[in-house]
Amino acid sequence: MHIFPRFTSEGIYCGLTAEIVRRGEIENIHPPRQCLDVLAQHLVSMACDGGYRIDDVMEILPRAYPFADVTKEDVKDILAMLAGDYEHERNVPARPRLLYDRIHEWVEGDAYSRMLAISAAGTIPDKGLFTVKTENGVKLGELDEEFVFEARVGDKFLLGTFAWQITYIGKDTVVVSPSNSYGAQAPFYKAEIIGRRLQTGIAFGKLLGKLGRAYYDGSLLAELGKLGLDDRAAHDAADFISHQIEATQLLPDDRTIIVEHFSDESSNHQLMVHSVFGRRVNAPLAILAREAAKKHVKTNITCFDDDDGFLLFPYGDYEIPEGLIQSIDPASARAVLEAVLPATPVFNMTFRYNLGRALMMGAKKSGRQPLWLQRLRSAQTLDSIINYKNHPLIRETRRECMEDIWDLQGVEYVLKGIREGTIQIREIYTDAPSPMSLP
Repeated sequence: MHIFPRFTSEGIYCGLTAEIVRRGEIENIHPPRQCLDVLAQHLVSMACDGGYRIDDVMEILPRAYPFADVTKEDVKDILAMLAGDYEHERNVPARPRLLYDRIHEWVEGDAYSRMLAISAAGTIPDKGLFTVKTENGVKLGELDEEFVFEARVGDKFLLGTFAWQITYIGKDTVVVSPSNSYGAQAPFYKAEIIGRRLQTGIAFGKLLGKLGRAYYDGSLLAELGKLGLDDRAAHDAADFISHQIEATQLLPDDRTIIVEHFSDESSNHQLMVHSVFGRRVNAPLAILAREAAKKHVKTNITCFDDDDGFLLFPYGDYEIPEGLIQSIDPASARAVLEAVLPATPVFNMTFRYNLGRALMMGAKKSGRQPLWLQRLRSAQTLDSIINYKNHPLIRETRRECMEDIWDLQGVEYVLKGIREGTIQIREIYTDAPSPMSLP
C-alpha cells in the first residue's frame, strides 16, 4: 500500500498512520445508541404494512443494538411527534406522518405515510456545496456547507493557492475578496467532520514524542525512515519538524500540549493550541477555552479546530491571557458544553440531518429539496421546538453531538491529566506562527 501526501506536514501524518496500521492499533468501533431519528423512519415504514401495536414494536427493538435501550415512552414520544402533536399544540397546521390511536396504542399509515417512506427514506444526510464567487461574479470554486455554516463574514480561507476573505454569505453562494494568507483556514470537506479518535491521537502523540527526542539525538531521519517515508518525504518531514522545534523548542505529544501566542500581520493577537488528541476532543475543548477567554476578554472570540489543535483569536486589540487551558475545570466541562451546545453550528447542522432522517421535512415531490429550503425549514422547526427538552429530535441531536461527534470522556481525560500533571502545558510566545500553526 502506498500513501501519497499532498504537502510536507501531511507526509508526517501519513507516516504516523502507516505505523499505527502496521502495529494493528485500529480504532475501536462505537456503534451509536438510540438513534431516535432512524427509529422514527422505521415506525412510519412499518405503519404502511397493515399497522401495528406499540407492544409489537417493543418486541422487535431489542434485536438491534442501537435500539436495545429504547423504552416504550420513547416510542410513544416519537409517535406523538410523527402524528403532529407538537405542531397541533402550537396551532400550526401539519399533516400527520402516520395515524396514532393513543387509547388502543394502535398505529397505521395512509397514502402520505407510504409517500414519505418511499421518497424521503434513507440515512445519508443531504449535503451540498456553496458556490464561491468574487465581487465581480467570477466563479472561483465551491465550499462544503459545513464549512460555510461555521464561517462568518470577515473570515479568511484558502482556495487553491490564494487566500480569500468572506464579504457575503447567501443561501447558496459565498462572495469573497482577495486577502493575505495569515489566519486563513483550509476549508474542510464532508469526510473530515468527525476527525480522529482519542485512541489514535494518543498513539500519534507517542510517535511524535519519539521524533522530538530523535531530533535532539541527531537520529531524526532514521526515525522517519522507520515510519515508511522514502528519502524525499523523510527529508521534507525532517525540515518541517526542525523548523517547528526551532520555533517551539519541542513537538506536541501525548503528554504535552503547546500553547502558542503570536500576532498576525495586523498585530492582532492569536492563540494556537497544539493538541494531538484529535478533533473529537479539540472541538469541545476549543469551545471551553473560548468560554473561559470571554471572562477575561470582553469581545467576540472566534475558534477553529482540527485534528491537531485549535486556534482562538479575539476581534480587536485584545490579548488572550496565559493559563487559559489550565483554568478550565474538568468537573464543570460537561455542564458548560451542554449549555452552549444549542448555539453551536454543529448542533444546527446535526438537527437538520436528523429532521430529514425522521421524515419531518415532508415528501420529496421531484428530486431532492433545495438545500436553502431545507436549511430554512430546519431553522424554523428548531426555533419552534428548542424549548421542548424532551422532544425526540432535540434529545437525539444532543446525544449525537455529545457522544458521536464530540468525545466528552476524552475532554475529561485531557483536563484531568492537566490538573494531575500527567499532561504538561508549555506556553510560548513567537514572533510569527510556527509551521504547525499555518493552514
